[in-house]
Amino acid sequence: VKSVMDGGARFVEILKRTGYFKANSLNGEDFDWLFETLENKSFLEWFCTALNEHNVLSEEELQSFNALQKLSKPILGEEALSEVLKISKPLDLNTNNCEEEEETLKMLENEFQALKKIKQIKIH
Repeated sequence: VKSVMDGGARFVEILKRTGYFKANSLNGEDFDWLFETLENKSFLEWFCTALNEHNVLSEEELQSFNALQKLSKPILGEEALSEVLKISKPLDLNTNNCEEEEETLKMLENEFQALKKIKQIKIH
């Protein structure tokens, strides 16, 4: 029961650390009930341990985001960002593969030139 009661206080504390403007007026005990179900508790435990001030946009970042929205500039959503990351990670990891591909390409070009010479010899 104690951990349930501490949950609301931890939840309010994380809201304070992230700069939620109404956090000082919140009472942790009012949120203890959220931690009573296993599903909620699991999420809220993660939320309270994973979230910090680095996960919050600064005022400047928020203004920049709002300006992009007003200009109707494309903004990637979570799905689109995930796709971009899937595509870009293999490219980053395959820098050594570029060297291997260049070597393979040179070998294929050399083989092609050799086959062209053989063909010319057979024709004449």
